[in-house]
Amino acid sequence: PEDTNVIDDILASQDSLQEEHVFVLRPNSYSNASLLGTTSQDGLLPRLLQRIKKLPGSKPRFLVSEGKDAGNCLTWFKDLPGSLALDNRLLMPEIPELVFVLKATNINEV
Repeated sequence: PEDTNVIDDILASQDSLQEEHVFVLRPNSYSNASLLGTTSQDGLLPRLLQRIKKLPGSKPRFLVSEGKDAGNCLTWFKDLPGSLALDNRLLMPEIPELVFVLKATNINEV
């Protein structure tokens, strides 16, 4: 499906910074059905989460959220270890289209 390419693009666009992987997703770019799924088809978020969980040597650690309707996305990540939601724009660089950043760090890091 077309969304599989989107997931591949998100995972391929990661930046590595001191052994941390930073993923950027802009949920406002997708319809609610595409993002969260329907009764007949999984959405982008649940499938992306499954792919991130399977990344070798890493686990999701931080979730930084801001932007319109980001709360819908947060529900998918609420059970991740170390998840953190921030809604203070002063803590983030000025990037209007940024909704949230999910950081996955090496599982061996303290």
